[in-house]
Amino acid sequence: MTIAGFIRNGLVATMCNGVYSYMLRYYVTDNMVSGRPYDYMQSLMMGIKQMYGVTCVGGTFFLLLLMLWYVQPVRSTLKHIPYCNVIGREMKKEMKHEK
Repeated sequence: MTIAGFIRNGLVATMCNGVYSYMLRYYVTDNMVSGRPYDYMQSLMMGIKQMYGVTCVGGTFFLLLLMLWYVQPVRSTLKHIPYCNVIGREMKKEMKHEK
């Protein structure tokens, strides 16, 4: 659990912050140079609104993938994820070999 927390909080959070800050800068500058009569605050609010839309579309596709996970054509094209008991047995085998 500790290693999973380090990975989630350290690596993934840093990468997501970087992606969102890049997207915000991109959308704000795009709104400012697009010829629309926006000042900086309106451009910032529009950038946040656009980022929210992109995040919602991505989350919708991810949830659709999770809903279709047990449909055979979708499951057969994706990599098979082993069940937890299989992972536990493999870990026990490795522990026995190390002793």
